[in-house]
Amino acid sequence: MRNDDLKRELGLDEEECERCGIAIPPQLIELLKESTLRAVIWGFVGTLFGVLFAFFYAIALPWGGGGLAYLLAGTLSSGVAALIYGSMRLTVILSFFVSAYGVFYLIWKGEAVEPLQLFGYALLVGIVVGAGYGLFSRHSRVGRADAKSMTGLVAGAVVSLLVVGLFHWMAWRLTPTIMVAILCPVVGLFYTRLVLRFIGWFEKLLPPPADGALVGMAVSLFVTVGLWLIAASLDPPLAGEYQALVVQMTAMLPTVASAGLISGMVGGFISGWLWQHWLDM
Repeated sequence: MRNDDLKRELGLDEEECERCGIAIPPQLIELLKESTLRAVIWGFVGTLFGVLFAFFYAIALPWGGGGLAYLLAGTLSSGVAALIYGSMRLTVILSFFVSAYGVFYLIWKGEAVEPLQLFGYALLVGIVVGAGYGLFSRHSRVGRADAKSMTGLVAGAVVSLLVVGLFHWMAWRLTPTIMVAILCPVVGLFYTRLVLRFIGWFEKLLPPPADGALVGMAVSLFVTVGLWLIAASLDPPLAGEYQALVVQMTAMLPTVASAGLISGMVGGFISGWLWQHWLDM
């Protein structure tokens, strides 16, 4: 809102404004816009992170207990979220193809849905579409997916290890919601400080088709998890032998997704306020 608009909203004339000393610097307006936009973007990524965290945590919990499950979920969620966020154009394309496949598979199989088969074919679709995009897209940043995923994995692992260690040392109770609320802004800020260095080091680690395939696998995983959870929640037999896993994940989702959304928006606003420039990723 410009100064003139603010004056009209407040019903003040020029003399009253001068007397009250009201003057909103244009730089402050731009800073607020920038921070708000980044808060919205980070909120979206935080929600995505929360869904991924619930999935990986529920899978890892039977294997290694609370501490290890938190560490694995935080690390893997950060790596996958970095892949998805770092290649948004390809993510949109993949979402269409994988969603179409997932809906077709669920309708075709009906009660005979096999979750592993659903995920396996979805990964295949993602790999083919992603690799094709990486092969034929000449001006895309998808070739940096390997570096971005490594940045996400490192940032997620370091922050997760610190959080789990701190809570264990202080004998505090750690829950998935608290973990996500801490990880989203901290990992995000850590990621933005590291990613350009990792791009410089590892950008050419894989050829573009392989980078596209990596993104394809990440998006396929996220989209298929969402479709499967929705379908299994509406029709429990579709979960098959994984019914307990679905129940555990759906019980966590509302709180962890909300925690990711809110904390992500906070982290994004802080990032936009402190570092106004956008990273060339």
